[in-house]
Amino acid sequence: ALRLAAVCDLGGNDAATLAPTGVSNLVPDTLAPKLVAAATSADGLSLVLTYDEALDAVNPPTAARFAVTVDGVDVDVTGVAVDGDHVVLTLATAVGYGQSVRLDYVDPSGGNDPNAIQDAAGNDAAGLTQAAVNNLVPDNIAPTLLRAETSLGGDAVVLVYDEDLDGGSAPVAGDFVLRVNNAEVAIAGVQISGSTVILRLDDALAHGAVISIDYIDPTPGNDGQAIQDFAG
Repeated sequence: ALRLAAVCDLGGNDAATLAPTGVSNLVPDTLAPKLVAAATSADGLSLVLTYDEALDAVNPPTAARFAVTVDGVDVDVTGVAVDGDHVVLTLATAVGYGQSVRLDYVDPSGGNDPNAIQDAAGNDAAGLTQAAVNNLVPDNIAPTLLRAETSLGGDAVVLVYDEDLDGGSAPVAGDFVLRVNNAEVAIAGVQISGSTVILRLDDALAHGAVISIDYIDPTPGNDGQAIQDFAG
């Protein structure tokens, strides 16, 4: 009779049928960790590098392997910690809102090293040159008045600030006191356009008039109607 081939020993004893069985993968890990993201902490005191796998926390790189610039100025790295797939760099000076952050990292050698960004198998991550770091420090800087001037036609007073303002939360006319030659003048309307606050007047101002403006912020906190940036 025809007998199909089977897994058997030399005595012809067949091995049992296998249900789905896990197989040990003995192929060694030779893939280096890859950088996924680089960002500041919200307080700007550290940089967090995120890799695509867990890293060796026992043999972290030294601070001397890193160079950080903020708006082109060198900032010292005072500490390095590895936690899971993160490398956390402590900075000597906090990064501010809107500043440009760049990072260099020098891998000690072309091989696997005792102190480097590496996975548990000892595969070193590649070095970094002027890598961009996402600045996550929130905007907590209030708009600053640059100048106050009339329109050329004299039908408005224009306040110019140093950043774009939130047109959806414009202040009301009652938040301002406009004086012309020491007499109060009514404000017909308030408009936000880009970085300017435009106070519309019913009567045009005359050449040579002495003009002053007061503005009262509604509360010490951020308000629904105020001169404010888009961060509130």
